[in-house]
Amino acid sequence: MTDLPTASSDTWNTPATLIELVRRVMRGIDVDPATNAGAQAVIRAATFYTLETDGLAHDWHGRVFLNPPYSDPAPFVMRLLGEYDADNTTEAIALVNARTGSAWFQALAVRAWRCELRARVRFWRPDRLEGSVGRLSSVVFYLGPNARRFVNVFGSEGVTSPPASRNAPTCSICSGPIVSSRADAAYCSGACRQKAFRSRKKPGPPFAA
Repeated sequence: MTDLPTASSDTWNTPATLIELVRRVMRGIDVDPATNAGAQAVIRAATFYTLETDGLAHDWHGRVFLNPPYSDPAPFVMRLLGEYDADNTTEAIALVNARTGSAWFQALAVRAWRCELRARVRFWRPDRLEGSVGRLSSVVFYLGPNARRFVNVFGSEGVTSPPASRNAPTCSICSGPIVSSRADAAYCSGACRQKAFRSRKKPGPPFAA
């Protein structure tokens, strides 16, 4: 969620129902870099930055929830990708408009799993607590090691898809989504890799006296 001084219409607070899904995926929110104090009654991030404290001036450590200023989301989206590459951000969910032709949207699409929300989000403002539906459809992007959990949680909200730069690889053990920088990755986790290793081990020949 964001709040700009020149456009009150750029304040679109994320509803509690959606934040609950975010928490189910990441198990908490460490940083909300584009928000206002009122929105934190719902988001409850450990650290948050407003227009006055400028989230772009700080590092984003841990689990990040980003609902960037819709008038200019690019700086926040590109910063999120940079923080993730720098290993400051360990996991992130971004809620953005479905502006598929934008460079910042494409940058997310080739890196992150996503859910194209079936219903338009009912954002709220201090002067409209009941919420109002946005003019555009929304997409939720996920970066991090728990892609399978993201798919399980958000799958009921819309169509989920893997990063656009590759086909959807699945684990050969549990069929869950694989998130790895290796093109030949066959398993979604160390646990599944160990299961595969154990299944390949065969008993040796019987002892001969």
